[in-house]
Amino acid sequence: GVIRLPFVGGLIGTEVNFLPTYDAGLFQSGRYTMVVSRGLGDTPLIPRFLNNPEIVSITLSCKK
Repeated sequence: GVIRLPFVGGLIGTEVNFLPTYDAGLFQSGRYTMVVSRGLGDTPLIPRFLNNPEIVSITLSCKK
């Protein structure tokens, strides 16, 4: 999300949609895990608000 509110999460997403489902963080669906980054950039039309840029580092490993 471009705009975030405390305790609510993303208010407006990058597609200018209201209350995006996946705004930032780790999401689990069955045996799959999805990581959504807040990203680095911003748009000149809607500046970031309470949404600090981030770089995510992920280490993948296989289960034996």
